[in-house]
Amino acid sequence: MGLEALTVVLLTLSGLAIFLLGMSAHRFAVKGKMKEHADVKQAAYIDALTGLENRHKFNKVIAEMVKHEDKKFALCFLDLDDFKHINDNMGHDAGDELLIELGKRLVDSLGEHGRVFRLGGDEYALIITKADSKLEVETVVKRVKRNVTMPINIRDTKVNLEYSLGVAMFPDDSKDSVQLVSFADSAMYYIKKSGKSDYYFHNPALRAQTENKKRMEKELKDAYQNKEFGVDFQPRINLKNPREIWLETFLFWNHPTVGKLKAEYFLKFADSIGLIIGIDEIMIEQTLQKLKEIREAGLTNVNMAINISLRHFQRNDFIERLCAMFENHKEEAKCIMLQLTSNIKIEKIENYKVMFEKLRKYGVRISVSNLEIKHEVLDMFHRLNVDEVKVSASFLDSNSIFKESVLKDIVTLSKDLGYQVVITRIEDENTLQKVLKLKVDMVQGNYLANVVESDKLVPFLKEEVVKVLSKK
Repeated sequence: MGLEALTVVLLTLSGLAIFLLGMSAHRFAVKGKMKEHADVKQAAYIDALTGLENRHKFNKVIAEMVKHEDKKFALCFLDLDDFKHINDNMGHDAGDELLIELGKRLVDSLGEHGRVFRLGGDEYALIITKADSKLEVETVVKRVKRNVTMPINIRDTKVNLEYSLGVAMFPDDSKDSVQLVSFADSAMYYIKKSGKSDYYFHNPALRAQTENKKRMEKELKDAYQNKEFGVDFQPRINLKNPREIWLETFLFWNHPTVGKLKAEYFLKFADSIGLIIGIDEIMIEQTLQKLKEIREAGLTNVNMAINISLRHFQRNDFIERLCAMFENHKEEAKCIMLQLTSNIKIEKIENYKVMFEKLRKYGVRISVSNLEIKHEVLDMFHRLNVDEVKVSASFLDSNSIFKESVLKDIVTLSKDLGYQVVITRIEDENTLQKVLKLKVDMVQGNYLANVVESDKLVPFLKEEVVKVLSKK
């Protein structure tokens, strides 16, 4: 072979070697990136604190498991009760230690018969695969209960956990993953409300309750959109100034099939699904419009008391919307008394004070309920500069001298602090006579005057109010 030919061969072999080395390096880099990607993907399914599988992994697992109807399993949701209290008192690091230990105990409880997921916070999901019968599942659940309720040592402090656990069975309760999750969740919340530190299996009765709630939620949302809410009014009798007329607003739902429903049947549920603020605004707007109608009818001495949940006063936007409504009804706002419940948090008093002052610039007055004699409660009312204290005559439901004396003390203390006092729920002559001895400012109840429908209110005020006042 000539020198020139040999040179060509060597150059070719050299190039081939470089190419092969490059390919090898490329394959190594690709494998490295694939491994890195796999590690990242795996980390995405692991809870960083406890090392358990997380919510994302739970969703994938449960979606896959329901595809196999022949393989029974139980889905459990577990939630700690009052975990925030532990965090607040012992610190978040101690809370993290507790969550890690709880995760270990749950894994030990299930052993090879299931998987444990941390969904977030103090919420865990358990999938029990040894589930041929409810008895088998209950055996595992009882083991969970025993292990979870054993005291946990956190930084030389024994902590006793309270928990709520709900169970739903596949495929007996449902073959659908979303519904199965919903059933386990509703069972957990049922036991949370009923007693805590226990478990509860989903059942047909609970299913019916859940379905009723869903139906109620849809109907309430439809009612809100369709403006099916209205207001009625009940007179109060002003014992100090009979010429000043007071009415309390009562919300109702004009249900399309059931008919007229009082607020007590739906208001708490409306609150739980976030509709209460919008419904209250409807009630206030209707009351302001009715006041305007009353004033145009020549009755200028009429005032309205409207019940509003204090919870709304924790939202600045609610106060701003209220103020906007009163801005559009400045004359009517002067005749409004907002009636609040007494569960004002003392530590939030300055926030409430600012909100009350915003409302007072429109002439709006504030009423609170006082169902207990506590110096700090009365002092708080005084600092908030409330106008009225509202007390139920239920103190007088029995012949107990103690109850009568309690009501007398509440009235005396309230009046000493300068509050107007109104006694409500007067249902008979005997109660009325006892209340009159207390020399309160106003009285109210079905014995004195029934609730008046909105469209009949103006004629009532013109023709019947004198009869009502004479009954006192």
